[in-house]
Amino acid sequence: TMTAALPNLQHLTILGLPEREERFGGRGHIYADGDHPHEGLVDETADCTTHDIGIITNFQHLRSLAIIEAPLNGRYPAIFNFPL
Repeated sequence: TMTAALPNLQHLTILGLPEREERFGGRGHIYADGDHPHEGLVDETADCTTHDIGIITNFQHLRSLAIIEAPLNGRYPAIFNFPL
């Protein structure tokens, strides 16, 4: 797994994902919905390939997280529960 390969990862940047494009079979890519997602967006992205963003909670040494133009839908409380 990624956490086994990079156990001491301290800095991570999450970027946006490719839009619906022919080279991706016409399907878009999204991050998995969080708690209480906006239902309109859930329906709109039902045929997209989903990527699990929750995996970042497994990096126990993570100290810096940058989220740049990454459309997240809902609440992600586990992501923002960093130890002090």
